[in-house]
Amino acid sequence: EAKLQAHAEGNGTKAYGNISHAEGYLTEANGEMSHAEGYLTKTTENALASHAGGIGTITNAQAQTAIGRYNSTNDNALFIVGNGYKNEDTQSIIRQNAFVINRDGTATVQKNPEKLMDVATKDYVDRLIGEINGNINSLTGVIIKTWEADD
Repeated sequence: EAKLQAHAEGNGTKAYGNISHAEGYLTEANGEMSHAEGYLTKTTENALASHAGGIGTITNAQAQTAIGRYNSTNDNALFIVGNGYKNEDTQSIIRQNAFVINRDGTATVQKNPEKLMDVATKDYVDRLIGEINGNINSLTGVIIKTWEADD
């Protein structure tokens, strides 16, 4: 049953939340003032003023945005980039996130950086600083010993 000023367009779309909008194919906007777009996207009833876009994304919390594909839900997240996939052999959906920004401002990235342009995590940077400090300490010992030998 459609609610107050809800709007759905496309094929198999449903806008159940008050003032919600669904568009695309098999999308559902269940949260009030929420928006679901793309393919198989969904905002849940708890997802007030949320947005789900892409393929198979789901929002389940207030003011949450999920984009990409097949994200894993997270009640504490404001922004989620899903990078899940459909296992073609078993036809099951594997939900996972590439990037998440939480309500407290913290962010998580799925993997450690490997290339110069990758995002660096604190753990990754701390490990590199430790390696650099270890190399400096080794070099300092060599320089001091060389200096003393020349006296």
